[in-house]
Amino acid sequence: MDERSLTVGSVVFLIIPEKQVIVPARVTEELLKRKLDGNERSYTLKLSTGDDIVISDIDKVYTTIGAAREHMIEAATSAVDALCKRALLKSEQAFGPAPAIVPSGNMPLPDAEAAPDEAIVDVQLPDGTKARARVKR
Repeated sequence: MDERSLTVGSVVFLIIPEKQVIVPARVTEELLKRKLDGNERSYTLKLSTGDDIVISDIDKVYTTIGAAREHMIEAATSAVDALCKRALLKSEQAFGPAPAIVPSGNMPLPDAEAAPDEAIVDVQLPDGTKARARVKR
């Protein structure tokens, strides 16, 4: 996020990666240092705990809770994807190529290609389970 967009008095949200928590804070002070080699802008924030911090102490600052939520979802998804890839790699090393994985829940089925003498149809079983099947023409 661009620090220059913060306004004194606004509430922002910080993600503390070590604790995986979102902490609200109020921007209480904007500091601008003019130096020979350029300007430096920083902000003092008052955390909900009453502690003051300088924004350079925190990697990510979000102006909406929705943006903080989206960042955490993306980080969690990336972590789960990495775990799955590692497990699949270990499985292939230990047991050979993995069989086709059948999606569960609301995961979309992968697109399938039918042979010239086959058709692909979606069916719903009596118990409500949906399936994709190849049938001979």
